[in-house]
Amino acid sequence: MTELKINRTFRVCGAFAAAAFCTCALVSGAVRAFDVKSVEQSVVRLVRYSDNQQKAFGTGFVVSNGGYIATNRHVVGCNSKEKCHVKMFVQQGSTQDRVDLLSTELIALDLELDLALLRLNNTLLHPLPLAMEEPEKGARVHAFGFPVAGDTGIGGSGLSNPTLTEGIISRVETGRWDTSSGSTLRLVQHTANINRGNSGGPLLDDCGRVVGINTALPRPERLPDGTFLQPNGIYFASHAGSLADLLKRSNLSFEAQSSSCVPAAAPNSIVIWLVTVLSTAALAAATIAFVRRPQLITETYSQWMRRQPRPSGTCPPRKDQRGNDDPSPRWQIRGTDGNGQPVHFVIDEALLKESSNGLIVGSNEQVAEKVINDDTVSGQHARFTIVNGILHIEDLKSTNKVSIDGGRPIDPLVPKPLSAGAEIELGETRLKVLRI
Repeated sequence: MTELKINRTFRVCGAFAAAAFCTCALVSGAVRAFDVKSVEQSVVRLVRYSDNQQKAFGTGFVVSNGGYIATNRHVVGCNSKEKCHVKMFVQQGSTQDRVDLLSTELIALDLELDLALLRLNNTLLHPLPLAMEEPEKGARVHAFGFPVAGDTGIGGSGLSNPTLTEGIISRVETGRWDTSSGSTLRLVQHTANINRGNSGGPLLDDCGRVVGINTALPRPERLPDGTFLQPNGIYFASHAGSLADLLKRSNLSFEAQSSSCVPAAAPNSIVIWLVTVLSTAALAAATIAFVRRPQLITETYSQWMRRQPRPSGTCPPRKDQRGNDDPSPRWQIRGTDGNGQPVHFVIDEALLKESSNGLIVGSNEQVAEKVINDDTVSGQHARFTIVNGILHIEDLKSTNKVSIDGGRPIDPLVPKPLSAGAEIELGETRLKVLRI
């Protein structure tokens, strides 16, 4: 009942905010209509191949004449240009016999901004302009990309046809992709649905200008019953100004527009009112979620576990001596990767016991629930499981092996027990196991 009252309060407050917010005034700027066909021709599907030929997917868009493509750094999967040993391709479609891939060259990347620039030779694709003004709260936006889930049943030329979703701007704030360190940047929160595979795709205003680069969504919230809830309608992009900075540092020309966008066909006042009410409610729910470290747009262990069917007849949570729900034991895995970047994740023992496949750690977001961006970590490097109540780790035939407490590499496909305080080596990634 309390939750219902809170939700009603949010809706009432949202209605008053919408009434004040939607006092419409004409804004100076060019009056233009959103041209879907023109924009989508500049959006490309990206495919990453590592040394072991494992694939990962993302989205990019042409941003400068000469075939220069912008995307996320985590789509490329490298932390520095000099140590990057992956191959990036633009996929133009496929048939039963072949997949059409066009090779690209890595031009620049920025780890803290999570941005990268690629070059595709011999292309006439038109670059998209960047909007330098920050979008207004409530402004309509469009997201193009290639969500992996959208490939179901699709083949051939359909694989090069991007998905379009729409939403509004919820807010623009200063933040970091990694809340523990790194430079600050302007983050655009919006409601245009994005998923795994949308990383690096453009977020555009009604005039077809890039206002942001889609990058992340908030991490799932753990509920008292041990389940996880993924917030809906909350997605994050870096503002186009961050991309402009990287282009300038790379000495690349681009089209920057500072005028406001006035769409040719504005929605009627009733639609504006309804959309703004909904966005206000979403903003209230997002206040806590935003301060948590956002997840990159890859399927996480928590999301994967929530998709697994729960066994019938599940017992209710046990009570401790004080009458409280007894939370399941958890393990904290903390350390640094081969590039000195922090690695930190938590393993819930109860959820891990329910999984038939354990928690897979590796560098390929398509096959690993926990992704480590380290060239010395294989796509599927190791698996965590619970055996007789004890946390175990298993080497999944990785290239650079798994070692425990500085010993010799463990045998592949043989789970080894881990005690609290154990130190693990995955290639050049160093991790420590803590019980919490």
